[in-house]
Amino acid sequence: MALNGEFTPPGDKSISHRLVLMSLLAEGEMAVSGLSDCDDVKVSLSLFRALGGRAQGGGSRWTLGGLGGLLSVPQWEAVELDCGNSGTTMRLLSGVLAGIPGKYILDGDQQLRRRPMERLADPLRQMGARLDTNNGRAPLTIEGGPLHGLEYVNSDASAQLKGALLLAALQASGPSKIIEPRPTRDHTERLINLFGGQVCTNNAPQNTALEIQPGRLTLAPELAVPGDPSSAAFFLIGAAMMPGSWVTAANMLLSSARIGFLKVLDRMGANISISLTGELPEPNGRVTVEYNGPLMATELGAED
Repeated sequence: MALNGEFTPPGDKSISHRLVLMSLLAEGEMAVSGLSDCDDVKVSLSLFRALGGRAQGGGSRWTLGGLGGLLSVPQWEAVELDCGNSGTTMRLLSGVLAGIPGKYILDGDQQLRRRPMERLADPLRQMGARLDTNNGRAPLTIEGGPLHGLEYVNSDASAQLKGALLLAALQASGPSKIIEPRPTRDHTERLINLFGGQVCTNNAPQNTALEIQPGRLTLAPELAVPGDPSSAAFFLIGAAMMPGSWVTAANMLLSSARIGFLKVLDRMGANISISLTGELPEPNGRVTVEYNGPLMATELGAED
């Protein structure tokens, strides 16, 4: 049986998280279409509201009202925030709250409590944050306050860690620099620049350096989230495997850090065509994969 047809993947989860949580620091109002409705993003939306953010809508269409860093939380007691199973929520939100006065306790389910958090806590402490972990894991206790810039090497190649530091750096008293020996997905810095922030990327043979200036963000009036490549991958790869198949994913995110599977499929002999249809908030377009005979074996290395 062949796979034939066209579909639009659900909105990209990584971009959706960042749009919601960055709105805590940004001013203005933004109409968002294509927001992911997965459970993890619902957690970010719930905590955005719990901290005073205004989110109206449902499904994939929402209007977000930015808070500009002025959270609606009591200053005399700890605010408990349940991140569920979402490590992205916990890490990015830690970067936001590190610079905002108040006491916050970020916790989650048993699975999230097993994930390492000290590699996030340490650089935030270097910026002046008051942050405690439970033996290197959640729950995290954050007392937000003044931050200063730092220079940090992201040796773990973690996009979530980099994103948290970028959001904290926006609130610092001076510039920061993040050095990446290996590139990671760049959703956070793209959105910061789109919303009026300043992140300069300098590529060198041995690493990539990001220089971040403190500053305010202003939400775009409207934004459409491209389709999630991770969701599209199953159907596109299926078409490459099954005789007589062709599948098109429309409005799919084409970030070079997210479509490595297409590069591997190409090496294996699949017939792939890509057409760019948009540039904001990141490159996006149509991807068609068509069966082209049995796939050839390949080898995956660290760069893949």
